[in-house]
Order: sequence, then structure tokens, then C-alpha cells
Amino acid sequence: MVLHVEEIHHAPHGLRDFIRQYAMIVISILTALAAETLFVDWHDRQRAAESRVRIEAELQRNATDLKTCIAQDKKNIASFNGVFKLLAALEKAGDPPPAKLRELLTPEALNVSICVNTWLRDAWDSAIADQSAGHLDPADLRRYTQIYTDARDNAALSQSLLGSNWTTQMAEAIWDRQIDKPNVRGIAVFLAQLLITMTNINGAQQNLLSEIEAPARRR
Repeated sequence: MVLHVEEIHHAPHGLRDFIRQYAMIVISILTALAAETLFVDWHDRQRAAESRVRIEAELQRNATDLKTCIAQDKKNIASFNGVFKLLAALEKAGDPPPAKLRELLTPEALNVSICVNTWLRDAWDSAIADQSAGHLDPADLRRYTQIYTDARDNAALSQSLLGSNWTTQMAEAIWDRQIDKPNVRGIAVFLAQLLITMTNINGAQQNLLSEIEAPARRR
């Protein structure tokens, strides 16, 4: 048994009818493709906008941590620099008395603390992984790429600087004070290295903070 189904599109009657039906088919296809393209573009822009919100929030958390570290390290730099200058004055005056050195080289003065923030990058890494970063505004993409690249470089710098032998010198300075045989020059060199390390790290952190905050000031 054969079922005959009436065709929706009848065979064209003449060239004009054929062109009309052909044009309708082409227009339908182009309309569908355009609608799909618009939807995909809208969806990509939506994902990019959501990623931008997450990245900006992540940068603000990083900025807060940076401000804390910068303030703490500035305070420590001022304290260590004061001890360094006093040691230099004692050294110039001749052999400093042990009592004066004990008074100067207190456990608090030798309690070294360098604040290096843990840089958050989950939002940025997610935007790269799901390719939404590619649909960000070009200016935002350049800015984020620069900031996260500089943050990575700063982390490498901090790791390199903190990997020096100043921790060994710190232990020696603490031990020398404990046995009342402080090595003034050794402690001074240790403090100088420490100040250089902290100043470099602090400067890099301030530059990074400026990168994060600069766009907000332009808006």
C-alpha cells in the first residue's frame, strides 16, 4: 500500500516561479544562519561579561592583599633601616660595647618578616580555559594579560630574592647575640641584603597595585 503525501512546495511553473521559490529558500537559510550567528555572538559576549566580573573581583581581592603586604613591609623596612643606621654609627665610633649591642639587637629587631601575597588567578585561568577571554574587549584583554603576567614575574622575582643566603645570616646573627659575641659587620651586611630584598619586592608590589588601580582612576 502506498501513501501519497501532498507536497508543501509545488513544482515551479516557469522561470519566475522557480526564482521566487529559490530566493525564498536562500533567504530562509541565510536568516537561520544569521540568527544562529547572532545567538552565538550574544552567548560569547555574555560569557565574556561574566568572566570580566569574576576577574575584576579577583583583582580587587589581590589588590587588598597587596596593600596589606606593602604597608607591613614598609613598616619593617623603616625598622630595619633604623637598626642598620645605628649599627653604622656604632661601628664608626669604634668597638661598640656588648651591652649597647644587646640593647640594639633585640629579638624583635632580628625578627625578620617579609610579606609576599598569594596571588589569586582562578578567575583568569577559567576564562582562558573556557575561551571566554578571547571575547573580552581588546583593551580589557590586554590589561588582564599584562597584570597576570607581571604577577607571575613578581612571584618569580620574590622566590629568587628570598632564596638567597640571608636566612643563614639571620640565624648566625641571632646566635651571635645569644652568646654575647655579635658580629657587627656580619649583622650589618645581613640587614643591608635584607633591605635590598624587601625594597625590591615592595617596589614590584606597588607597581602591580598601580596597574590594578590605574583603570579605575580613569573611569
